[in-house]
Amino acid sequence: MEEIIFWVEDAADSGVKKIADKVAGDVELVTDRRPRVLYGTSQEELADVAERAETVIVPATVGKSRLLEQMEEEKRIGLEQIRGKRECYGWFFLNDPEWHGTQILLIAGSDKRGTIYGLFHLSELLGVSPFVDWCGIRPPHREHVGLRASMACVAGEPSVRYRGFFINDEWPAFGTWCNRRFGGFGTSVYEHVFELLLRLKGNYLWPAMWSARFGDDGPGLANAKLADEYGIIMGMSHHEPCLRQGEEYKYLRGKDSVYGDAWNFRTNREGIIRFWKDGLLRRGKFENVITLGMRGEADTAILGEKATLEDNIELLRDVLKTQNELIRECVDEDVKRVPRMLALYKEVEAFFYGNDQTAGLMGLNVNMISLLVFAISGITAGLAGVFYGMKYTVYPAMGSVSNKAFIAAVIGGLGSLPGAVIGGVLLGLLETLVSSYVSTTFRDLFSYSALIVVLLFMPNGLLGKNAQDKL
Repeated sequence: MEEIIFWVEDAADSGVKKIADKVAGDVELVTDRRPRVLYGTSQEELADVAERAETVIVPATVGKSRLLEQMEEEKRIGLEQIRGKRECYGWFFLNDPEWHGTQILLIAGSDKRGTIYGLFHLSELLGVSPFVDWCGIRPPHREHVGLRASMACVAGEPSVRYRGFFINDEWPAFGTWCNRRFGGFGTSVYEHVFELLLRLKGNYLWPAMWSARFGDDGPGLANAKLADEYGIIMGMSHHEPCLRQGEEYKYLRGKDSVYGDAWNFRTNREGIIRFWKDGLLRRGKFENVITLGMRGEADTAILGEKATLEDNIELLRDVLKTQNELIRECVDEDVKRVPRMLALYKEVEAFFYGNDQTAGLMGLNVNMISLLVFAISGITAGLAGVFYGMKYTVYPAMGSVSNKAFIAAVIGGLGSLPGAVIGGVLLGLLETLVSSYVSTTFRDLFSYSALIVVLLFMPNGLLGKNAQDKL
């Protein structure tokens, strides 16, 4: 009798089938015995397989598995904790006479990624490193896998929706390795990258971009199709909008090109729009986070260093409006359903926030907001005074406590909660010492003197941070 067999439904996603085979390889690394991966369609076939193994591991995905539906209908499992959720999985151990006493480990995923994470959970328990494919780290040897019913578990939704990395500045290390071993940045490379991401419970990637073209290097769309197969969400880097890379424009541009010969939204508007549109039509059907915005080539500002902040913001606002219209046309009529990203890289942050004179892309007038805050503060304080006077006696010195609180806040540092606490403690100690060893008459004199000294030598207080005045 075999120790372990993987049994996968024929209707399972191809990515799940591939990962099941990789986890079978992990079992071999640990035990020196490779489990078989078999495929089938029914419980009857599963029962036949159960006759040949001590444990049968069955990965299945909610909504794509007839077996899961049957198990739930027969009250053998409950999927309430994972159904309708994102990237969850449950480990269910089943033991039934019809399976000849064989232990069935049912790995149920709420979606494709959930099922894959559930499979790699077994690799983790076996001591297989996520970097086994990259660093050659061999796990400790075991005679038996030793799965127990006590290992049953349900993994909840990840707290961070997009988790991954950026293959940034890939030369010389990554690029040299890709060229020498695989002849470029095609699927043979990304097969390894995607496996690493999934073993780390990641789901998101910005691909190599210095001399690579993810949408072409597959060859063709093979890279994008492989990412979709594994459930990897693809994005593009901080200055590569609408699923197109700068390297693509470099080789497509020209005097006779439909994309024009200038990466300039003012002088080559029609060509740039065509370039973005073709990118969205090519890859918009896959799962992506679409980068928006525009920067100059080679990490330069969109309009050059001499352009005013207002000019840059107005142009970028036009760019963003155009890109969202293209997404609505090419990807989804409801653009709110499409994940999009504006990377606040270098000068783009200034364009987003603006300054005291120019409203940024976020659309807020800084001066107006500051005035509004002061107005609301004054009105609120006035109302508080009115309501206080309706119930208690009002007298000229009633605000002295607030004055002391203000002194403590300034000493500690405005805008810092720990600073306010420290300032309050220090001011209290100072007033206590003056009252005890000098006179209560001079207590306020020392408090206000301390305030003056702090403002002269530490204008931001003990823990306060330097901030630009908004008015």
